[in-house]
Amino acid sequence: MQHDLLRFYIRRKAAKNLGRLSAHGIMTGYCVQTGGFTMRICGVDITGNDAILCLMEFKDGLMSLPDCRTVRVQLVKDQELENMRKFQFAMAKLAEDYKIEKFVIRERAQKGKFSGSAVGFKIEAALQLIPTVDTVIATNAAMKLKLAANPIPIDFKETGLKGFQEVAFTTAYAYLIN
Repeated sequence: MQHDLLRFYIRRKAAKNLGRLSAHGIMTGYCVQTGGFTMRICGVDITGNDAILCLMEFKDGLMSLPDCRTVRVQLVKDQELENMRKFQFAMAKLAEDYKIEKFVIRERAQKGKFSGSAVGFKIEAALQLIPTVDTVIATNAAMKLKLAANPIPIDFKETGLKGFQEVAFTTAYAYLIN
């Protein structure tokens, strides 16, 4: 379904709210023409042994970036079963606490020069095996097509997110404009 971009919606927050104000306020979303559909997802970019996260919510035609207690979850010593369980529990608890419906993971190559690491694929599998949350792998080709048709309407710096979250943000945005 093609969404028509109507306008930006920028909401200022008080400086005491986590100190995430930029010079122009925090981008909390933009309006798109849709029905009363609601969904909260978490964009995930897996780099090395880290899962970089970006929460995004689509509600009443507005995309927003809810605050999240963590932006990165690390899997240390992936050879140990207990560490894998702790990582999976942390992600399941995050999904439960923030009522995340889907994890959207950016696809990584399995072979070749730019292939993902074994630890990264373990992280991906741990997320896919959480029974309470659906997991979707977003292909780079599909994301590129969606972003070409519906470019991100605001500069990333205006979101108030950290620079390393940009890929997770783009992944979540590309999935929600579907």
